[in-house]
Amino acid sequence: MLQQHHWRFFLVAVLAGFIATSAMASGKEPALGEPRHIALEPMTVSIFRDSQTRGLLTVTVSLELADADDRERVLAVMPRLQDQFVMALTRLAANRVDVRRPLDIDGLAGVLQSAADRTIGAKTARVLVEGATVRRL
Repeated sequence: MLQQHHWRFFLVAVLAGFIATSAMASGKEPALGEPRHIALEPMTVSIFRDSQTRGLLTVTVSLELADADDRERVLAVMPRLQDQFVMALTRLAANRVDVRRPLDIDGLAGVLQSAADRTIGAKTARVLVEGATVRRL
Protein backbone atom coordinates (compact mmCIF):
# COMPACT_ATOMS: atom_id res chain seq x y z
CA MET A 1 0.00 0.00 0.00
CA LEU A 2 2.79 2.42 0.92
CA GLN A 3 4.73 1.60 -2.27
CA GLN A 4 1.65 2.30 -4.39
CA HIS A 5 1.37 5.73 -2.75
CA HIS A 6 5.03 6.45 -3.57
CA TRP A 7 4.50 5.48 -7.22
CA ARG A 8 1.52 7.82 -7.50
CA PHE A 9 3.57 10.65 -6.02
CA PHE A 10 6.43 9.87 -8.41
CA LEU A 11 4.12 9.89 -11.46
CA VAL A 12 2.51 13.18 -10.41
CA ALA A 13 5.97 14.75 -9.88
CA VAL A 14 7.19 13.54 -13.29
CA LEU A 15 4.05 14.84 -14.99
CA ALA A 16 4.35 18.24 -13.27
CA GLY A 17 8.01 18.46 -14.27
CA PHE A 18 7.16 17.59 -17.88
CA ILE A 19 4.46 20.28 -18.03
CA ALA A 20 6.76 22.91 -16.51
CA THR A 21 9.61 21.98 -18.88
CA SER A 22 7.30 22.18 -21.88
CA ALA A 23 6.09 25.63 -20.86
CA MET A 24 9.66 26.87 -20.35
CA ALA A 25 10.80 25.41 -23.69
CA SER A 26 8.18 27.47 -25.52
CA GLY A 27 10.38 30.54 -24.94
CA LYS A 28 7.90 32.67 -22.99
CA GLU A 29 6.13 32.65 -19.68
CA PRO A 30 2.66 31.16 -19.87
CA ALA A 31 0.08 33.87 -19.17
CA LEU A 32 -3.42 33.09 -18.01
CA GLY A 33 -6.06 34.27 -20.43
CA GLU A 34 -3.55 35.71 -22.88
CA PRO A 35 -4.34 37.21 -25.43
CA ARG A 36 -7.86 38.01 -24.17
CA HIS A 37 -6.62 40.01 -21.16
CA ILE A 38 -4.86 43.36 -21.24
CA ALA A 39 -3.49 44.77 -17.99
CA LEU A 40 -3.31 48.55 -17.62
CA GLU A 41 -1.02 50.59 -15.40
CA PRO A 42 -2.63 51.99 -12.23
CA MET A 43 -4.33 55.38 -12.65
CA THR A 44 -4.34 58.05 -9.93
CA VAL A 45 -6.48 61.19 -9.79
CA SER A 46 -6.92 63.89 -7.15
CA ILE A 47 -10.06 64.18 -5.03
CA PHE A 48 -11.04 67.85 -4.61
CA ARG A 49 -13.53 69.39 -2.19
CA ASP A 50 -13.95 73.12 -1.62
CA SER A 51 -11.05 73.91 -3.99
CA GLN A 52 -8.64 71.82 -1.90
CA THR A 53 -7.10 68.44 -2.54
CA ARG A 54 -8.65 66.05 -0.03
CA GLY A 55 -7.20 62.78 -1.26
CA LEU A 56 -6.08 60.52 -4.07
CA LEU A 57 -8.06 57.86 -5.91
CA THR A 58 -5.94 55.06 -7.38
CA VAL A 59 -7.55 52.44 -9.61
CA THR A 60 -6.05 49.40 -11.31
CA VAL A 61 -8.02 47.75 -14.11
CA SER A 62 -7.61 45.20 -16.85
CA LEU A 63 -9.64 44.49 -19.95
CA GLU A 64 -11.15 41.13 -20.80
CA LEU A 65 -11.65 41.08 -24.56
CA ALA A 66 -14.72 39.36 -25.95
CA ASP A 67 -12.68 38.32 -29.02
CA ALA A 68 -8.90 37.84 -29.00
CA ASP A 69 -8.82 39.15 -32.60
CA ASP A 70 -9.63 42.65 -31.26
CA ARG A 71 -6.39 42.79 -29.24
CA GLU A 72 -4.32 44.72 -31.81
CA ARG A 73 -7.10 47.23 -32.49
CA VAL A 74 -7.59 47.86 -28.75
CA LEU A 75 -3.84 48.23 -28.17
CA ALA A 76 -3.69 50.74 -31.04
CA VAL A 77 -6.20 53.03 -29.28
CA MET A 78 -4.91 52.36 -25.76
CA PRO A 79 -3.59 55.93 -25.19
CA ARG A 80 -7.04 57.33 -26.04
CA LEU A 81 -8.74 54.71 -23.84
CA GLN A 82 -6.47 55.48 -20.89
CA ASP A 83 -7.16 59.19 -21.36
CA GLN A 84 -10.91 58.50 -21.31
CA PHE A 85 -10.47 56.44 -18.13
CA VAL A 86 -8.53 59.25 -16.39
CA MET A 87 -11.13 61.84 -17.43
CA ALA A 88 -13.96 59.61 -16.18
CA LEU A 89 -12.14 59.00 -12.88
CA THR A 90 -11.51 62.74 -12.48
CA ARG A 91 -15.23 63.49 -12.93
CA LEU A 92 -16.13 60.67 -10.55
CA ALA A 93 -13.64 61.88 -7.93
CA ALA A 94 -15.01 65.42 -8.16
CA ASN A 95 -18.66 64.42 -7.80
CA ARG A 96 -19.08 61.05 -6.11
CA VAL A 97 -15.97 60.16 -4.10
CA ASP A 98 -15.73 61.17 -0.44
CA VAL A 99 -12.51 60.32 1.41
CA ARG A 100 -14.57 59.62 4.56
CA ARG A 101 -16.83 57.00 2.96
CA PRO A 102 -16.32 53.58 1.35
CA LEU A 103 -15.75 53.60 -2.39
CA ASP A 104 -18.62 52.41 -4.61
CA ILE A 105 -16.77 49.81 -6.69
CA ASP A 106 -19.84 48.92 -8.79
CA GLY A 107 -20.39 52.59 -9.67
CA LEU A 108 -16.70 52.98 -10.46
CA ALA A 109 -16.75 49.91 -12.72
CA GLY A 110 -19.86 51.19 -14.48
CA VAL A 111 -18.26 54.57 -15.23
CA LEU A 112 -15.13 52.90 -16.62
CA GLN A 113 -17.18 50.41 -18.66
CA SER A 114 -19.13 53.28 -20.24
CA ALA A 115 -15.85 55.00 -21.16
CA ALA A 116 -14.54 51.78 -22.71
CA ASP A 117 -17.75 51.19 -24.66
CA ARG A 118 -17.63 54.72 -26.12
CA THR A 119 -13.95 54.40 -27.05
CA ILE A 120 -13.55 50.85 -28.36
CA GLY A 121 -17.15 49.83 -28.98
CA ALA A 122 -19.82 48.21 -26.87
CA LYS A 123 -19.21 44.59 -25.89
CA THR A 124 -15.62 44.68 -27.19
CA ALA A 125 -14.16 44.34 -23.70
CA ARG A 126 -15.26 44.03 -20.11
CA VAL A 127 -13.49 46.33 -17.65
CA LEU A 128 -12.30 44.42 -14.58
CA VAL A 129 -11.51 46.55 -11.52
CA GLU A 130 -8.58 44.82 -9.86
CA GLY A 131 -8.06 47.35 -7.11
CA ALA A 132 -9.26 50.76 -5.97
CA THR A 133 -8.04 52.80 -3.03
CA VAL A 134 -8.80 56.21 -1.61
CA ARG A 135 -6.04 57.88 0.35
CA ARG A 136 -6.86 60.87 2.51
CA LEU A 137 -4.35 63.72 2.39
